[in-house]
Amino acid sequence: MTRWEYGWLILPSVLLLGFAPLVGSDQLLTATIAVLLTLPASGVCCWWVRRIQQVQPRGAILAILAGKLLKFAIALGGGCAVFFGWERESANGLALWLWIAVAYLSTLTAEVFLLARPGWVGRSIVSRNG
Repeated sequence: MTRWEYGWLILPSVLLLGFAPLVGSDQLLTATIAVLLTLPASGVCCWWVRRIQQVQPRGAILAILAGKLLKFAIALGGGCAVFFGWERESANGLALWLWIAVAYLSTLTAEVFLLARPGWVGRSIVSRNG
């Protein structure tokens, strides 16, 4: 992946972290935890899909699906670990899950923008077959 593509992947998380202090002074930590649970998995997923696509173009679809499942498992598992292991008020627990959901969906949107652009998945298959 190019720097430009990684920039598009990081942009929603940066915007999310910039928006967090506007919601509340204590929300920056919660938003940071949510971003750390979703952003690295998104970067690995995009990198992995691009590597698979170079070797086996038809395997890119399975790589996208596996990457999404891995990202979901990391976000959910890490969210549960933080939720049950962190002394907090009940309002902060709800805020944690909301931030995780927003961070997950924003990075998912960026991944779809990068990986499922029109013609990207089938481009090498079409050019090879005719």
